[in-house]
Amino acid sequence: MPIKPTIVVLNSGLWGGASQLLSTDDFIAKILLDAFNVVDTFIWRTTHHSRPSALKLGRNVKNADKIDSIFASFDMVHIQNTSWTSLLNESDYWDNMHMREPGYMVVNYQLCDVIKDALKSSRKRKQK
Repeated sequence: MPIKPTIVVLNSGLWGGASQLLSTDDFIAKILLDAFNVVDTFIWRTTHHSRPSALKLGRNVKNADKIDSIFASFDMVHIQNTSWTSLLNESDYWDNMHMREPGYMVVNYQLCDVIKDALKSSRKRKQK
């Protein structure tokens, strides 16, 4: 018997044209409907920020920010908010997009906390 997942964690990242498609309300609604047909808990991980100088190179974060805000507008979606990464320095990245440690370690610990809270919330809904 196949094991049914209970949580899905998604993130869009910075993918240029693909993020433009994903940033439509209809597409996001379809993702959520498809996900909730399979799982009880949906977590959206916001896209962490790039190296500050990468913004000067034209890295388009506007679509990622739009996607993040659309997912955050749904009550049943749990959000892992990584906006704190905008406070990181140039030296906190090993290239324009990828953080040095402990950046990802903190992101992963944060995700564990969001999962724990999401599971508590899901259990409370089931008890009602």
